[in-house]
Amino acid sequence: PPPSSPRSIMASLTFDNLCQALNMSFSPDKTTRGSAEAALSSIKGIPGACPLLLQVVSTKTIDPSMRTAASINFKNTVRSQWINKANPALQVHEADKPTIKPMLVELIMVETQKNIRSVLAEALYHMSISEYP
Repeated sequence: PPPSSPRSIMASLTFDNLCQALNMSFSPDKTTRGSAEAALSSIKGIPGACPLLLQVVSTKTIDPSMRTAASINFKNTVRSQWINKANPALQVHEADKPTIKPMLVELIMVETQKNIRSVLAEALYHMSISEYP
């Protein structure tokens, strides 16, 4: 059977589905890649999405490029959605924030890949300036 589209994959947000969408975002096929990027963008505001992205980042058995993509997706989500006064439905779910903060700090401390650690530190910076302007 043909592979599921990224949008249908993200209809049920799981670790495996998120990894599949991240992997599809590297496709040389422009349509597949665009669909995957749209699907990844669509997880904004979904409870559990940001902790799941951090889980992908922290899983050392996952390809480093996918871990990097997950960290960038996380950082971009935090930058634009940690606090979203214009559209509160899209902001990072309040129930996730107490989970995200210690998880992020720990990842920054233990991450050995400089590029991922740097992206995560930037996400922490955006969280901080959002909460303590």
